[in-house]
Amino acid sequence: ELYKYGEAQGVNFSISTNIKYLGFSFSYSHMNSEMWNGSEYVSDDNNSLYTKFDIDTSMLNKVRIAEMFYQQRNISDPFDFNPNVDTLFGYNLGIEMSDNMVLILKGRKSYECNSAGDCDPVKATQIETQIIF
Repeated sequence: ELYKYGEAQGVNFSISTNIKYLGFSFSYSHMNSEMWNGSEYVSDDNNSLYTKFDIDTSMLNKVRIAEMFYQQRNISDPFDFNPNVDTLFGYNLGIEMSDNMVLILKGRKSYECNSAGDCDPVKATQIETQIIF
């Protein structure tokens, strides 16, 4: 087995708000867990951070989705904003093509890191169509 976890304890904090046409979400998890290292369980921090900004698109003609987010997960210090393999930036932009079809452009930037800790960005773009019934 590559990873084997024992007991875990922690807290999760989330807050969301909308101010006029802007939305903001913030979520933080702080977990203390035990992880098997091959011979015994050792204590390990397992924390996650997620933030999202979005725009209320009800006033924008043809725009259905406009949001961007940042995520750090399963690391000891998610407030250390140095990129690592668990860092993800992204955005979603949805444009109404007709009354029941939306074209969504999704952009993502994750990181690939070597054993020395040097990280290179990996960018991905997806185009998706959504049909609404």
